[in-house]
Amino acid sequence: MESPFSAKMVFSSEKRTAAADAKRCAEHYDIYNDFPELPELIEHRYAPKSILVTGAAGFIASHVCIRLAKLYPQYNIVGVDKLSYCSDEEQVAGPLADCPNFKFVQADICEYGKMLTLMEEEGVDTVMHLAAQSHVDLSFKEGGPQQFVLDNVLGTTVLLEVAKKLGVKRFVHCSTDEVYGEGSFGDRVDFDEAAPLNPNNPYSASKAGADLMVQSFYKSFGFPVVITRGNNVYGPHQFYEKVVPKFIAQLHGGRALTIHGGGCNTRNFLHVQDTASAFDAILHCGEIGEAYNIGGKNEKTVLDVAADLLLAMGLDQQSESLVKFVPDRAHNDACYPITNTKLCALGWREKHGWEFGLANTVAFFLKQLSSEARDLSKVLEAHPMHRASDVKQPAQKRAESAASTMASETESLSYASDNASDGEDLNTKTIEAMPSEVQVLRKASRFTSLMAFASKVCYAT
Repeated sequence: MESPFSAKMVFSSEKRTAAADAKRCAEHYDIYNDFPELPELIEHRYAPKSILVTGAAGFIASHVCIRLAKLYPQYNIVGVDKLSYCSDEEQVAGPLADCPNFKFVQADICEYGKMLTLMEEEGVDTVMHLAAQSHVDLSFKEGGPQQFVLDNVLGTTVLLEVAKKLGVKRFVHCSTDEVYGEGSFGDRVDFDEAAPLNPNNPYSASKAGADLMVQSFYKSFGFPVVITRGNNVYGPHQFYEKVVPKFIAQLHGGRALTIHGGGCNTRNFLHVQDTASAFDAILHCGEIGEAYNIGGKNEKTVLDVAADLLLAMGLDQQSESLVKFVPDRAHNDACYPITNTKLCALGWREKHGWEFGLANTVAFFLKQLSSEARDLSKVLEAHPMHRASDVKQPAQKRAESAASTMASETESLSYASDNASDGEDLNTKTIEAMPSEVQVLRKASRFTSLMAFASKVCYAT
């Protein structure tokens, strides 16, 4: 396939000026103390007292915790995370070290007893559920669908049961635009919140299953739920498996950008701080029983993202040698067009433009990569070599593996090696190490959930 980058890129003077201006603005922006404001927000319908935020050491949830803890000091914020391979407690512990209204607890949302005790002790009246397996590529791996169902469907169900038992007043569930299925370039229709769920991969099927469980608690028990369905999010704290930080890390390490397929699939990107402000708006102003799409105005092809990052990092003159096309993932939806009219009616507005958001993100990751101690060698391959069941590296292991990350600028491993004998499903070992009664519960939950979603899961090749 002929590369669109076979010649040096040509950017307009306006584009270069916008990128340079954004870089200067980003240098003076503090993501831990500067937040998008919501001056047009309608009057608050709800005032929480004690909020449980799941996935708090992850990407979006860490920013939700930071925003809520700093803008609403009267709220008690409890962040919970099991600390998987893509989590980092420091993403909240550092920025919120001086916030007495924030507390972090390491716990697995799938463990009913622990969640019941924690929420009861903290007097939780509100749940913002953002913890999830979310990397589509990992859902295609052997054992991936099982892990996604376990974390996304069973985990959500455990939280719903605990929250219902304790009389929680508002349960905000974070879903994804991917539950609507694939959009079309030729016959463009923007999905609104009433569109049917039609997921095309194991990840989106597991999120659709969680959505349906949340809806069932509203219909069956009158439980106060609100659902969000968002576009692609990017920004500081995102793990390197996702396209923007992965491309930044590849370029930082002297690698070529790995473009899946032809790179013409589009995604609509929203900066994580704008996403956190949307959760703020929905928490306080959203209506019970409703769903809200969270989307922005930055629809980009993967090639667009690659070009803009090369420009932002000053590497656009080397573009012909820094782009590599690789086989596509098992199934790659063309686009996910959604409308955010319902969210905007609450008074929410996107504040960070694409150029500024990208400059802010590049600055953050270049600083982080200069001291990154985690082994990123498997994550930065064209197709990820890690698994959804991987756990966070211990501090000593991270230190030992730092050198291997820097030394991994070799030829990419074959995608076929995903099926190598050393790719044993770690989750099987984890379950076998559990008490027998927990093994039975989890395996039964897996089986019934997988059977329920089998008709929705599509492996397209």
